[in-house]
Amino acid sequence: MEAMGLNPFREQRRTLVDIAMMVAAIVAAVGAVLWAILSN
Repeated sequence: MEAMGLNPFREQRRTLVDIAMMVAAIVAAVGAVLWAILSN
């Protein structure tokens, strides 16, 4: 019986959608931080 979990050796495919979602998440996080700093 094998343990379940993340296989770090599995081949990972990155699509354009994956990259776009990551960029959107980073922009949202930076925007939230800037909004918190500037709304003082």
